[in-house]
Amino acid sequence: MVNFIQSNRYCHGEETQLGLWGSRVDAIDHCTNEIAKLSEEMFNNVTFIQEDAERERNAIRNSSLQLASLEQEKADVNRQKKELHKRIIQLQKQLDAKQALELEIERLRGSLNVMKHMGDDGDVEILEKVDTILKQLRDKEGELEDLEALNQTLIVKERKSNDELQEARKELVNRASCNKNCNMFSVHHSEVRKLPCFDVKVPEACMEKWKEHYEQYRQDMTAPLRNGREGKMRLLMKS
Repeated sequence: MVNFIQSNRYCHGEETQLGLWGSRVDAIDHCTNEIAKLSEEMFNNVTFIQEDAERERNAIRNSSLQLASLEQEKADVNRQKKELHKRIIQLQKQLDAKQALELEIERLRGSLNVMKHMGDDGDVEILEKVDTILKQLRDKEGELEDLEALNQTLIVKERKSNDELQEARKELVNRASCNKNCNMFSVHHSEVRKLPCFDVKVPEACMEKWKEHYEQYRQDMTAPLRNGREGKMRLLMKS
């Protein structure tokens, strides 16, 4: 009868210890799952920050290349403007010569009219000179028209380049401001999300708790054996 009671007590104690051990195992599993979740969240945060930074670097690089291209185009336009200015100076000289030619033509025509009224058939040398002057005049007028057309083309191109350059600068400034705000948001967002996952005290606390459960579990599991041996010794001594 005594052995039966002691056996029941031993079984009940073992069940109690197993129940305690099961609850401690559940606690360890929960702690392990939390560590896994925090590790996954940490990885996702790092990946998000890296991808966001790469996107911003690419956007800034593209904007810088576009701005450099527009700056080069503006430099080309300025160079063409300088060349055009030189040609305009030459053209002004040619216009002065044109006016002189026109005066000379008018004078020669007047001379021809006088000769006609005087009944003279006209001096052949004078007629040839008038024809030469008229030909030169037509050539100068054609060159003047070409230069004026080129001037208008460069003016339109310069205006377009200036507009594109201003838009690119505004876009770069806006993007830089947006990048700054986005970076601040990303840092703030990552800080909010990483507050738990970068806290190394959580895994350390779980490991310390696990050690406590392990030591308690080892003691609980060996206690029935010790109690069993002590009970058998008492029975032997009584018998």
